[in-house]
Amino acid sequence: MGGKGAKQKSKNNTNVCDEGNDGPRELLSRYKTACSDQGLEPNSALVSALSNDANPNCGKQILLEKADDFRSGHCRSLVMAILGRSHHQLTGVEEKSIIKANACKALKELRIWRTKLGEDGVIILADLLRLGEQNIDINFFELLECGVGPLGAKALGRSLSCGMNKSVLTLSLDYNPILACIGTTALCEGLKSNSSLKKLSLQRCNIGFGGATAISRVLAFHRTILQTLDLTGNLLGGEGLANLSEGLKSNKSLEKLLLADNNISSSDANEEGLRAFAHATESHPALTYVDFSYNAIGNNAKLLVKALGKENNTRISTFKVDASVPDNLFSVLHRTSATKKKTGKNKKKKKKN
Repeated sequence: MGGKGAKQKSKNNTNVCDEGNDGPRELLSRYKTACSDQGLEPNSALVSALSNDANPNCGKQILLEKADDFRSGHCRSLVMAILGRSHHQLTGVEEKSIIKANACKALKELRIWRTKLGEDGVIILADLLRLGEQNIDINFFELLECGVGPLGAKALGRSLSCGMNKSVLTLSLDYNPILACIGTTALCEGLKSNSSLKKLSLQRCNIGFGGATAISRVLAFHRTILQTLDLTGNLLGGEGLANLSEGLKSNKSLEKLLLADNNISSSDANEEGLRAFAHATESHPALTYVDFSYNAIGNNAKLLVKALGKENNTRISTFKVDASVPDNLFSVLHRTSATKKKTGKNKKKKKKN
């Protein structure tokens, strides 16, 4: 027997992503059609991701890892499926009308890990953000170790510049070493006018002092709402730290800054950068978390005490410094939010081998 209760139960068990144009089955069907139009076999990893009914995030998140056969043609097919457009050439007005009517709005996260997309693939995925504009709702966009270089970075920056995509809140391009300073500069050319991004992660992207200058311009933009910047494992050095600090001085939004393992040392050449960083962070209105670990600054830590010491700066609840810092300076500077309320001397953490 049916009845109202059975109908209600059936309705409650329906995955919201299965309704209308937003369902994973609809998205998969579109993807297969787009592949067929290009003479491609559908990528098995993507097919699995969109067919996994046991995954509560199916249709809301696409996560691909080590899908080495997912190249530019598959990227194009996926973009066409998400936007709800065909492979046929359309006028600008026709294309916008179709995308507005058919774009998949349920997809919130696009995460691709350790997959050889190459510059062509990255540029195509950047087009997803540009063409989708306000008709898609991807909040989390991640390309981890995917071969993002200067050309792909330029396309992503363009897609996230003023007047373009506003849905992306987190952009993560970790472990793309060919990005380097040239790619970072190209990316930031667009990001320096972005007013919607909240987190930018560029871990281990081979970024030096030139890239730090470009990131500084993003921080200095008066309408930025960037809250987290993760530059862990790059090559800023003292000069890059000084360049980054220029933008930090006028920034009002950043809450979390991760600069661990950035080749900032105890040499005299790094002193200017440490002084600039101390000056920029001393009166920053929002910064509460700084990770400066695995930078062997040694006695140069004394340059940070006045601005960042526990007694002098109570706004910063977490400040991680390297174990190489002398005991008397370590105890004044190092603290974490978890141990802030505890009494007694903080113990040093063991340094990574």
